[in-house]
Amino acid sequence: MTPLTLRRTAGSPKPAGKARPQRGRLAAIPYLLLIALLVAGTAPIYSPFAGPSGVIAAAEGIVIGALVALAAARLRLGPLLTLALGAVAHAGLGPLLLRDVGSGMTAVRAVLAGTITVWKDSLTLPLPLSGYAGMSVLPWLAGLVIATLSCRLLLAGWARTAGLAALALPTVLIAWGGRNAPAARLIGPALVILLLLMWAAAAQGQRASRLVAGTAESQQARRLVTLRRLVGATVILSIGTGIGLALPAASGERHILREVFEPPLDLREYATPLGLIRTLETDQASTRLLTVEGLSDGGRIAVATLDSYDGLAARISGGTGANSGFRPLGTGATLAPADSKPATVRMTMEGYALPWVPTVPTTSSIEVSGSRAHLLRETLFRDGASPTIITTAGLASGDTVTARTSPQDVPTADALTGDTVVPTQLGTVENVPPGIASMAARIVGDQSDPVVQIVALQNALRAGAYSNGTNYSSPPGHGAARLASMISHEQLIGDDEQYAVLMMLLCRSLGIPARVVMGFRPATDGDASNVTGEDVYAWVEIPFMDHGWTPIDVTPDRDQVPEQLAAHDTINPQPQALQPPLPLPKPEDLPPSYDDPDQDLNQPEPVADSTPRLALVIAGSILAVLAPFLIILGLKALRRRRRRSRQGTDGALGAWDELLDLARDLRAPMKPGATRHETAHGLDKRFPSAGLIPVANGVDEAVFGADEPASDTLSSLWSSADTAANQMRSSLSLPGRLRGRLSPRSLASHRHTAASNRARRNRPS
Repeated sequence: MTPLTLRRTAGSPKPAGKARPQRGRLAAIPYLLLIALLVAGTAPIYSPFAGPSGVIAAAEGIVIGALVALAAARLRLGPLLTLALGAVAHAGLGPLLLRDVGSGMTAVRAVLAGTITVWKDSLTLPLPLSGYAGMSVLPWLAGLVIATLSCRLLLAGWARTAGLAALALPTVLIAWGGRNAPAARLIGPALVILLLLMWAAAAQGQRASRLVAGTAESQQARRLVTLRRLVGATVILSIGTGIGLALPAASGERHILREVFEPPLDLREYATPLGLIRTLETDQASTRLLTVEGLSDGGRIAVATLDSYDGLAARISGGTGANSGFRPLGTGATLAPADSKPATVRMTMEGYALPWVPTVPTTSSIEVSGSRAHLLRETLFRDGASPTIITTAGLASGDTVTARTSPQDVPTADALTGDTVVPTQLGTVENVPPGIASMAARIVGDQSDPVVQIVALQNALRAGAYSNGTNYSSPPGHGAARLASMISHEQLIGDDEQYAVLMMLLCRSLGIPARVVMGFRPATDGDASNVTGEDVYAWVEIPFMDHGWTPIDVTPDRDQVPEQLAAHDTINPQPQALQPPLPLPKPEDLPPSYDDPDQDLNQPEPVADSTPRLALVIAGSILAVLAPFLIILGLKALRRRRRRSRQGTDGALGAWDELLDLARDLRAPMKPGATRHETAHGLDKRFPSAGLIPVANGVDEAVFGADEPASDTLSSLWSSADTAANQMRSSLSLPGRLRGRLSPRSLASHRHTAASNRARRNRPS
């Protein structure tokens, strides 16, 4: 007997000493596999960011989330405190780790605001998202939240649930991403393999822990474990089979959330820019609109490109398909392929106060600067089918637009000989005057070469007369009625507005793609560095194979005035056909007024102070984080006040219930169904300095006495209970006391259980 006893006592510590490092290694393996599973799930975000920036942000969030989960498990934090710790990590580390949010308070503002706005912005902005500031908040926040949740579940022993929660990361990144994903056929099998390995490692670790602990399982417990293993194996096989069957369909069309959202802004209802030509040329002929630096000799400044016609005006069609309409421009967005040696053109606004942003026809990228640069960057929108750019804030004096452009020489008619016109899909042309097609056929005759036809149309229009209404009665506008009146006369009379649209319609009737560009020719008045209203100009662009979009000038020279009319025409002028009015846009979509005589074009628009808005965003974020804790504290205070206001035995029982709830929040073990005396003795081992046994005896005397307890007795009981509660809290560390105050355990306890056990708990000692 003695040797046997010695072997047991001497041998028992040895396996226990080896168990701890072994169990630590077994617990670390599934944890590392889970992190690997999460990192593999970041692959779908590579394509929307057109590079590794999104993957890096998601990986950083995963690492921080794993550390937050470890800290929460180490400190034994509940769900709310874990959420608070994650929120602190998001607000504190996000501005430091993310590379596209700026620095300092600018980064803090971007991270806090992006927490709310990035989910919609990432679906409405055109890809790639790396061209816009603050978009990395999406993968960072998704990685942080999902990693914290899944790692915390694994540490709590919920391995299967943790693995399924980790699969939410690739699901979110796919839904908020694009149509394409790199190595799509490899990501699915990799996720399945890592998931199964993590589950297997976690199950092996749990079995090893049970063997090391040496706990004897009952027959019922063994059956339960066997059943759980069967269910787990079935789930694993089902998920693996489902994903395997879905993999062959990976090459099909992917449905994403981006398809549900329309472009954020549709500015096609703005007044046509061509309607500004007559006003700029006549009313602001000598007004300096902007100064130009770096523009080549004979260069042009484009304001808007119009490729559709509806019988009332030429408009910006916005294109068709996924990139149709106006979308935010973004930082560093490319408008056109850049030349190997691009030139820089700098335009500074003075009297120019329009929403249309001036560029150069071959602009590859632009940058805005000045006191309103931040406002302009947030309100720049680009047409999906043309180089047209608009700012909803409107340009003002002092704003500067810097365009990087590829120098382009306008080819002559001889240079275009032998070139071919490129078929291009443009906006629709409707309600064209019936005389347009016959006029085009009469001018080109039997010529079939598109280049020859374009030259013939150009020469025919340039042979007309120029009038802006100051030297001859030439109405403005370019609707169907105005153009029908123009071509009905023996001599064509009009300005850039009419001639450019007429040329576009003539070309389109012959099947030649053409669009109108409204802008400026700074050298018109002899000074190429200053742009005035006299420099306004409109031309037609046609795409050629070797020369790209080529400008075609069709407006007659301005000194080419109308011929003197015959006497009968002067006495009996032909009545002008009235042009139908333009449809009025909706009140909420009315564009800014361009012709307000009282508007000071040199006065910049006031910039709204963003300080109150920033303060509201920060205060709202802080309140959102603190709201759960404030609710818990408020409910506990309300419960204590309600108990304190009771009289008689209910008041005495309320004092004891307050101590029991505090013990639950402090996670003290309590035996169900025990009497007050038994409960007090059990809690006294945990809180020896609290003096809970005298409080329990006092409550028994008040409850089971001959008379109802007086108010003085209740006050004494509550005073003793408050002293005991303070002693219970003081016996713990600061994190423990804080956890007890914010714990929802006592609030979540079932009232019907308390009611059913009230009789047993209230038995006298």
